[in-house]
Amino acid sequence: MRSKEKKKGNILMKLIIIVIFLGIVGAIINIAPNYIQQTELKGKINLIINNNNVTTSLKYNVIVDENDTVYISSKDIANFFDSNIYYDNKYDQIITTSDNKTCTIGLNKKEMYVNSSKVNIYSTATKKDGTFYLPFSEMKKVYNVDIKYSKESQIVTIDSLNREQKMGNSAKDANVKYKPTTFSKTIDKVKKGESVVFIGKENGWNKVRTANRKHRIFKRYSKYI
Repeated sequence: MRSKEKKKGNILMKLIIIVIFLGIVGAIINIAPNYIQQTELKGKINLIINNNNVTTSLKYNVIVDENDTVYISSKDIANFFDSNIYYDNKYDQIITTSDNKTCTIGLNKKEMYVNSSKVNIYSTATKKDGTFYLPFSEMKKVYNVDIKYSKESQIVTIDSLNREQKMGNSAKDANVKYKPTTFSKTIDKVKKGESVVFIGKENGWNKVRTANRKHRIFKRYSKYI
């Protein structure tokens, strides 16, 4: 009799252990995606355009030279800024346009022409492995954008000056999360009164871009604005 009771007790204990184990596994599966950042964005310069991380949509990697000049391939410029960009083989130059400007930039020449006016530049357009790269940092006025590069976080942000950004101040010290959950990894912090760029709302959280000069935008959230 005692042997049967002991056997039942062992079975019950095993069932309890299995239930606890499955509960732990379930919790890990539920929490881990909110904690671990996307690995495909690591190991390369991330490109943020108007608060959207477009790194996975790039055809070629963004390049930053020793002078912190940001280079973007002509194909990626065509994808995000000007679908009519083209290479003029006769004059060895690239012609690209925005809403009200036309830019002509020759390969390996420290000058470009914006609406037929000559502009001296420090970094030149170049061709690498059969791909044209343009010094986008030199072309801010062509596209009317603000561009910043953070060496620390390896992130380039491009903001259109034609778009009005919604700014806000943090109501208190707050953690900035990778995803809008309490269990998500804290990837930055903002202090009370610190300015942030408001992007939108998700799951009751405010989605923001911190203004701490890191110019890092993954999915950043704060409960308080």
